[in-house]
Amino acid sequence: MLNLEEGDVLRLDTSVRDDAVMFVGTRPKFRGKPGLNGKRRAIMLTDPIVKADESIYMTEVERTDNEEL
Repeated sequence: MLNLEEGDVLRLDTSVRDDAVMFVGTRPKFRGKPGLNGKRRAIMLTDPIVKADESIYMTEVERTDNEEL
């Protein structure tokens, strides 16, 4: 998120009514709602994702890749 520039597009796999999943590195860590804070893009974190639930938010490939870590 820190490297976003004007004109960049983020395609989300969720409906505008659903929370998006925020990853830290390769791990899903938070659910949140994208939006604006004034004129700035922002994400309001709504829920943490505990380690035991991380695999729920990963694809099969991501789960396999993270097992090696």
